[in-house]
Amino acid sequence: MPINLRSNLIQSANFSVSSNTHSTYISALTSWQQCCRETRINGNFPVSEDDTLTFVAWLLQKGSCTATISTYLSGIRAAHLEKGLNPPTIRSDRVNVVLSGGSKRDNLMKKTGMKKTRIPITPTSLKLWKSELNNCDLSYHDKRLVWSVSAILFFGALRPGEILCKNHNSFDPVTALLQRDIAIKETVLEGRSSEYLQVYLSSEKTNTTGTGRLIDIYESNEVLCPIRAYKKLREISNMNDPMKPAFRLESGKNLTTNFLNKKLKEGLGKHLNSSSGFVSGHSFRIGVASLVAQMGYSEEQIKSLGRWSSQAYMSYLRLPRTRRQEMAKALKDAAR
Repeated sequence: MPINLRSNLIQSANFSVSSNTHSTYISALTSWQQCCRETRINGNFPVSEDDTLTFVAWLLQKGSCTATISTYLSGIRAAHLEKGLNPPTIRSDRVNVVLSGGSKRDNLMKKTGMKKTRIPITPTSLKLWKSELNNCDLSYHDKRLVWSVSAILFFGALRPGEILCKNHNSFDPVTALLQRDIAIKETVLEGRSSEYLQVYLSSEKTNTTGTGRLIDIYESNEVLCPIRAYKKLREISNMNDPMKPAFRLESGKNLTTNFLNKKLKEGLGKHLNSSSGFVSGHSFRIGVASLVAQMGYSEEQIKSLGRWSSQAYMSYLRLPRTRRQEMAKALKDAAR
């Protein structure tokens, strides 16, 4: 094949998966290599069914959930393609039987409390988290930063990876949330002036069109209000460069999902039963979903609010602003 045609194929194929998915696939290959060393299987590509089953068994022994194992198998399949090989049937009938049974086992363990589950953050635990932040060893700037991000994640039902960087020292300007992508806006609804935070997500998990999404986050009560938290952060932060990540530590390094998860574990983890549950950045998102469900909103409205993997998330953009503010007002009342 002519070199120029080959490069076109490579460039196009590289866009078939997101950078986050590619990173997960690298982790899968690293685990595969570790499994080969520990179990002394051959591990040569194309992989055999016996080696694949050994890999699955090894991951199960490590405590990996079935969803993670399934993703890692996708990574092994992708590794074949990167090596120029037609992948074998990675998920054979025997492998599928194991995955199906593992999935049912995982669900049963969650129901019976035998498996750790992510605990939703409620308005009450959000207040506790704010109190813990005030007493932690972070600088005043970084306390305000982490709190602002927490309030935005909760009231915006956002995924941490949508607004935070993966690495402290680097970022992708195409997919990262930049300072230019977040702003305080004003609107008049029902004759009353109201502020809201508008966040532009250039890269969204469920959106492959490349058009981005605008997310409106409305005022809450003063204690938990994301608008108030962001204003306080803006007053003390150097946020003059529109092309830098929106959320950076006082040191200039990017605030990452790992950093947030670590602080959540330190602050809220001690108040939880660590044998049955844990908190992470995704706890804000599932917390607000649980809250609006208790308030009587329909499944479609909840999916629209959080943009979950369903065509229903598209309706978020079609919800009138008055309807979205109504949901925000209900959240405000519930958070008191």
